[in-house]
Amino acid sequence: MAVRRVLQATESHGEAVLRRHASKVRVFDANLQRLADDMFESMHTFVGVGLAAPQVGVLQRLIVIELPPERPSSADVVSEEEHQKRRQQEQW
Repeated sequence: MAVRRVLQATESHGEAVLRRHASKVRVFDANLQRLADDMFESMHTFVGVGLAAPQVGVLQRLIVIELPPERPSSADVVSEEEHQKRRQQEQW
């Protein structure tokens, strides 16, 4: 695992990357697992609770989240497609 540089929106390069559209993950392979491991290590280094792949310069729709033990252990993480489906169901 490796700590990756976390881009900041206040940096010109960071802003350019963070404003781009990330691609859907099609296959969760060894490379993506390595990225997720790096993201967890980076998140822990910077004392965060979540990190998105674009924040480390990778334009993939991947996030890592770790809730602190003192917080409720439930979280709702929903894909874009599932979110749209839920919104459509609510409108009926």
